[in-house]
Amino acid sequence: MAAVLLLVMGGAPAAAEVYRTCAAEFVLRPSTPRLEEARSAAFSAVGRHAADDVAARRDARHRLEVCARDHWADPHADAAPASCGGGGPRTPGLIDYPLANLLRDATALSCAANPGVDDIWIDIQIHVRGGEGCTPPPDFWAIDLGRGVRIHCPQPATIVPLPRLERLPEQPRTIAPQPELRPVAGPPMPGVRLPGHDIGGEWLGMDGTWRDCLELCRDTDGCNAWTYRRPGTTPGRDEAGCLLKSRAGERVSDTCCHSGIME
Repeated sequence: MAAVLLLVMGGAPAAAEVYRTCAAEFVLRPSTPRLEEARSAAFSAVGRHAADDVAARRDARHRLEVCARDHWADPHADAAPASCGGGGPRTPGLIDYPLANLLRDATALSCAANPGVDDIWIDIQIHVRGGEGCTPPPDFWAIDLGRGVRIHCPQPATIVPLPRLERLPEQPRTIAPQPELRPVAGPPMPGVRLPGHDIGGEWLGMDGTWRDCLELCRDTDGCNAWTYRRPGTTPGRDEAGCLLKSRAGERVSDTCCHSGIME
């Protein structure tokens, strides 16, 4: 009888906390129908609730809305606000948020999707997808940041030929021998990340550079592109990293990285 009384007094065990995720991406829609919309790399938000799946997803969506509000409040800042990060498998917050300087990165995405266009008027949205709580029926939830935002796409300058100069007579001089230089496959794409198509990678330590990543790709069979991550930009790791890829695929503006394509 004493054992039965103890069970009754103890009650049912407490329910474990629930963590659920909503997927998201930036969608940059031009006002002119003939122009192409641009999309960012995918990211996600993790929400938490004491016991309910739907409530946990609503919490994740709310975190996306707070991030959008905070970032739009200072769209020229060089880094995203703290509310746009901090997430993990069992940590509420955002994971892999793709933009740093919001207007600069949105401009780069839209201009890359519409080469040769000088000015574009765009609507900036975050599209949210997931189970009940992430979105109302039937498909996705759109968070509007800015409507009718004008962006300017810089165009390549026209090169004007220089006048021909008369060649001066050769002057005798001593030429010191120069060290042999290895040809570089091509300059990196600064501030660009190439998501997907990974065939391998290595951690490069705190002093690793994008040149180390290029050399690693050159020495790896099947490597046709690479992305170098600066120290401190990979969650959970302090050192620099190198991702080797079978092909380049999508180009995403991201201050964490430099990338290159082998020729």
